[in-house]
Amino acid sequence: MENEFEELLLAQANDNLARMGRLIRVQEELIKDMQERGGDTSMALYLLALIRETELTISQNRQQILAAIELERRIRTQSVQPDLTGRF
Repeated sequence: MENEFEELLLAQANDNLARMGRLIRVQEELIKDMQERGGDTSMALYLLALIRETELTISQNRQQILAAIELERRIRTQSVQPDLTGRF
C-alpha cells in the first residue's frame, strides 16, 4: 500500500515537472514574440496567466514532494523500531 502511494506521488510529481516544462517553454516563446513584434494587453494577460499556472504547479509539486518525504521518513522510522524484545 505504501509503495503504491509512493509510486503515485512520484508519478504526479513527474507529471507536474513535465507540465512546468511545457508552461515555461510557452512563456519563453511568448516573451520572444512580444519582444520581436511588440505586445498587447491580451498577450501580457496570457503571459501572466501562464506564470500563475506555473506557480500553482510548483506549489502542487512541492506538496507532493513533502508528502513523499514524510512517507519515506515514516517508512524509515518504522523499519528501525525495536520489536517487543528490544531487538531491531
